[in-house]
Amino acid sequence: MPTVPTARELLPEVTVTGQGGRQVRPSSLRPRRNLILVLLCGGSDKARALLSELADASADIEQEEGRVVAVLHGSPEQAEMLLADLKLPFLLFADPDGSVHRRFGALGDDGFSGPAVYITDRFGEIYSTHHVRNGDALPSAVEILASIRHINSACDE
Repeated sequence: MPTVPTARELLPEVTVTGQGGRQVRPSSLRPRRNLILVLLCGGSDKARALLSELADASADIEQEEGRVVAVLHGSPEQAEMLLADLKLPFLLFADPDGSVHRRFGALGDDGFSGPAVYITDRFGEIYSTHHVRNGDALPSAVEILASIRHINSACDE
């Protein structure tokens, strides 16, 4: 099994399930944009709260050349229900077999799943990782926005 990606590595290529069962690679959704990848399981209160915060901050995130992509460890139908329930202005995909969550350390062999957040620069290099499973707190939307602003100031291309 590959190791969980960490800061300063490139975000690994994975495939998630979109609406209508369409297979998508998050990297194809981030051309020249910073990426906030949110991995969540079911209706975790922490993850739902973060998604709502990110929805509220979506205009600021867009202005900073950021893009939020969320991946639910669940069925495409569950992802569509959560998307509608929270009225999210960004993409929410499904990971029915948990392979994406496992790849990013958000689902362990013990079956325990916890939300995780990965923030990358526009070239796909991981800037920071946050895993509730490892005892980390999820960053707030304000902290994520500050990270993206820092990335933009450090990477002037």
